[in-house]
Amino acid sequence: MFRNYLTIAIRHFWANKSYVIANVVGLAVAITVCIMAYYHLAYNFQFNEMYKESAKNIYRIDTYGIIDGVKREGATVSYPLVKSLMAESPEIKQRIRYILGDYGTSKLKVGDKYYKDYIIYTDSGFFQVFKHEFLYGNETALNDKSGIVLSDVDYKKYFGNKNPLGQIISLIYKGKKKDFVVRGVIK
Repeated sequence: MFRNYLTIAIRHFWANKSYVIANVVGLAVAITVCIMAYYHLAYNFQFNEMYKESAKNIYRIDTYGIIDGVKREGATVSYPLVKSLMAESPEIKQRIRYILGDYGTSKLKVGDKYYKDYIIYTDSGFFQVFKHEFLYGNETALNDKSGIVLSDVDYKKYFGNKNPLGQIISLIYKGKKKDFVVRGVIK
């Protein structure tokens, strides 16, 4: 019985090649579009997953433009724009600057060892907006301009399992050295 169905299907495919190819290609395109839409939606819905309680109040300003003939996009906004937005919109409670330092152009010195790591510069209110669990310290860790907060991975890399609070980490950038005091470790 199954063999008869298979024989009839093969004869039908052979007799109507263009029709079958069009249907198979259409089905493949439809499935591909559905998969791509799923991944796009899944990515967008998980974007602020770790900041569930404050995600609905967090916005990012992006800029798009062409500079010297090169298309540029990113979250770079001039300070005068931020200042005027804060003055004209009472709904904006806080602004956070978040700058990713250049990897490899700066070094961290911990004790006698040097490390090349990503460094993120941000405002003191970062942890009031983006809630993180602290292993050491608390959300006021960046209130002191010489304070630094480490991730749990970096903390273990630099200090092992000992308490890092109060330890000095030196940042060496373009030949200049600046000391920072570890004020917190986030999970």
